[in-house]
Amino acid sequence: SAAFTSGNRALMGRGGTQRQGPTAADHSRTRRDMSSTGEDSWVEALREAEGKDIKKDFFASSKFGGAEDPARAANRLLLEWLLENGVYISEASSWGEAPHPLGLSTETYDENNDNEASGRGLIARKPINEGDRLFSIPVPLCLTKPMAREVLGKRAIPASTSDYIAIALLLMNERYVKGDSSFWWPYINILPETVEVNPSYTWSGEELALLEGSPCIKATESMQAKLRREYAYLLSEGAFALDPSKFPGVDQEGQEGQGPFCFKHFEWAFTMLFSRAIRLEKLSSGDGVALVPYADLINHSPFSTAYISARQGEKSWFGDEPDEVVVYADRAFKKMEQVFISYGQKSNAELLLLYGFALERNPFNSVEVSFGLARDEEDDPDGFLYEAKRAILTEGGLDPNNLAFPLYNDRYPNELLETLRLLVLRTEDVTKTSANGSKERSDPSKIRLTKALNSENEALVYEAIVEACFVALERYPTTEEEDTLLMADRSMFTSLPVNARNAIRLRRTEKRLLFRTIASAERRLVEVKGGLTEQEEKKPWLDPKTRFEGIVDEIGVELKDGGDQRPRSRGALRLTSRALGKVKRAHSQVQAQVNRSRVRAPLDPTKSATVSVMAWL
Repeated sequence: SAAFTSGNRALMGRGGTQRQGPTAADHSRTRRDMSSTGEDSWVEALREAEGKDIKKDFFASSKFGGAEDPARAANRLLLEWLLENGVYISEASSWGEAPHPLGLSTETYDENNDNEASGRGLIARKPINEGDRLFSIPVPLCLTKPMAREVLGKRAIPASTSDYIAIALLLMNERYVKGDSSFWWPYINILPETVEVNPSYTWSGEELALLEGSPCIKATESMQAKLRREYAYLLSEGAFALDPSKFPGVDQEGQEGQGPFCFKHFEWAFTMLFSRAIRLEKLSSGDGVALVPYADLINHSPFSTAYISARQGEKSWFGDEPDEVVVYADRAFKKMEQVFISYGQKSNAELLLLYGFALERNPFNSVEVSFGLARDEEDDPDGFLYEAKRAILTEGGLDPNNLAFPLYNDRYPNELLETLRLLVLRTEDVTKTSANGSKERSDPSKIRLTKALNSENEALVYEAIVEACFVALERYPTTEEEDTLLMADRSMFTSLPVNARNAIRLRRTEKRLLFRTIASAERRLVEVKGGLTEQEEKKPWLDPKTRFEGIVDEIGVELKDGGDQRPRSRGALRLTSRALGKVKRAHSQVQAQVNRSRVRAPLDPTKSATVSVMAWL
């Protein structure tokens, strides 16, 4: 059974500084509320929702008998710590604050992903409206690089140290050196072990073999090597070498130990960072990465548009308020419904690499395909075109022999199309015939690649996409049909280890995306071979109106253009009011997708730690 706890508020600043708020009597009363009324209200709500006595069932099945379960005890300790440090988590409204709408669950399940267990999570303990503020966390409670420099010293953590390294060392120090005497212990105590997160870079060789064929393996190996290099640097030139007295128990060369700052603990710290760290912008001290207690307990949904962000504290004659981390609801939530945020628009490969899970339904999924520059000796006997292409790619910061691009559910990246137009460029495409009949070659770097050059070149582009997809599919040892059959047998699939289930989900969604891309490219290939018109060169297949008309055709309704009264869809006879409603909804959906792609997509990554992670890599 899932266990739920809730907390209350004490307006005390860090270190015991008094803030305007409830009296000592109020604190005593709210503490009693947290241990009795708050808990009983959850039990009552759960009993009504599930028709059984959750509390009785939970403790009856607990090996601890009547004692408090360790997970619930850890939750209570965290909530008390938040309470004592000025975080408002009361069920009652007070001092201009609405009741805290969330409860902390020891275990949650993702209904959008085969009900996989997703660890701790936050649940709505009352109805929540769109736009409601869910909570705010003072930045001084967070683990940040400035805090690492304050605790470990500026000699060990110079200003040039990356946020990730600094916070990782702070986290290791607070858990493995200070332990329960650490200021952050109530938060650190609820953090999972590495095996509970299971990002792919911590998998065994046998587990990684389940990802054979997926580009995720290359990213995983790169991450593993990166972590090893960073730890080696700390030993030779970094913090471990700069101030050895601050970092006991490091690994000796060629030997991995169990000391406070061993590689195993270093890997754990980065597992916490990659899966929980948040990039905060517009802080008083500037942008930075942080581990934010309580906020990082919210689980991910790719369908959420809520993000964790920060705001600067207000400054007044009565004193400056600290910067805060805030979260607002992106939609309405019912009572007892799990609340989600978005970790960013991440593919399954990214989710598995950083967070240890893959989703069956992920609108932001992608899979990489690779291309390379090759010389066609028949078309380019003197190598002029080949050298020109190589120079253009190199100047653009690309490796001519390893050009990897992501394929998405609904589009090709512009960079992919532009690069392929260059790769398949033929001599005739750069040859001009002068007035006197002589032929001369133009500079390929002057050619505009942002739109189709001609039908022949564009056809070669889509043929290259189809071929690359088939090559990618051949790398997998299993077929999409085999993976589907395996997942369809629920009893067998759920009996597999969690890493195996995630690997199968990842590779199946990648194969499906490749097949979808093949079908899309082949359709476009047919259109291109029919000849490009001026209008087609403007890419109408990506135009909102054309996409809208495609949905209308699927619905099967009649559309009329001016005096032309003939149905645009052959199966339609008339536009009924019901069909009109479908059309309006279809148009809204398409326009929303276009707006998201134009406005949201470029902004979303800056709201998460993904940008920092990739920059760090």
